[in-house]
Amino acid sequence: MTADVIPVASAVLHRLSALGLDLRRLERHPDVPHELFESTKARLTTKQFFALWRAVEEIAGEPGFALRVGSDSVPERWNIASAAALCAPSYGEAIRVLGRYKRLICPEDLALETKGSEASLVVDWLLADEPPPPFLIDGTFASTLALGRHGTGKRLVAKRLELTRPEPPPAVRALLQEHFGCLPQFGCTRNAMTFEASVLDESMLTENGDLFAVMLPGLEARLDEEPSGGTLASRVADVVGRNMRGRRPTLQVVARDLRMSARTLQRRLEESGTNFQEVLDHVRRATARRLLQTTELDAGEIAFLLGFEEVNSFSRAFHVWEKTTPIRYRANVRA
Repeated sequence: MTADVIPVASAVLHRLSALGLDLRRLERHPDVPHELFESTKARLTTKQFFALWRAVEEIAGEPGFALRVGSDSVPERWNIASAAALCAPSYGEAIRVLGRYKRLICPEDLALETKGSEASLVVDWLLADEPPPPFLIDGTFASTLALGRHGTGKRLVAKRLELTRPEPPPAVRALLQEHFGCLPQFGCTRNAMTFEASVLDESMLTENGDLFAVMLPGLEARLDEEPSGGTLASRVADVVGRNMRGRRPTLQVVARDLRMSARTLQRRLEESGTNFQEVLDHVRRATARRLLQTTELDAGEIAFLLGFEEVNSFSRAFHVWEKTTPIRYRANVRA
């Protein structure tokens, strides 16, 4: 999901009510969109979605309410991404399935990063202009852990919990430690839940390959229908082309334009079989060919426009692309 639209079904409100939230107070809250109570499926922006969960946290007045909401592990109430994840053969694969199809529900990125003997689930909101509410982060980690505990039949625990928010009162810290089985860290650079890598190999008792095979075509079709305006590589190429005016567009600049983190952009490109450098080279090559064919700009001017620091770097790159020099290429196409 790349559009800033998050569907929120009325069932979410019923679920919150069942857990003890006063919906009348929620409806009267000035930051909560009225549409939420006027439609069976409201459509909120990321900003409105964040405001909703801040209001829920405020009205609940219970430090551990997010953990209760996230751990409300009744399979019948889980979303399509979680239902698909339950069919996976292992907890690690379940997290990967969850991350792939979560984007059908909201612009929340769940990235599983493995390094040495550790595996980290990193949460990133792609279209956010502000930090996500602690309620959402805690709920996401709690629900992912609940999925693993339900699927494996074991009380899985995290090795480390990294949170970007400031340190909360001791009571909240104690609740998080008890729930996740590790001492949480605050003021971190990312929101991440880290496990021993071996935890990813835990078998899911809920594995159902036949059901997943039935669900897969529909899930993939919905991904293909995302209003993305073309493939990710083509959108990156468009941004690179717009920013390539005497400077080299960086991964960070392009990611910011596409409203996602640099890490997420690189991973998504790799999933589609390419990387940022390949896209950049493709745009530079196509632009160089066009400028040599249709303008009188010399190699130095073209090198500058393409973001090369010196003309020799451009000439070497062009020779790799076309097996000739820029001057000879221009002469050949105009012969």
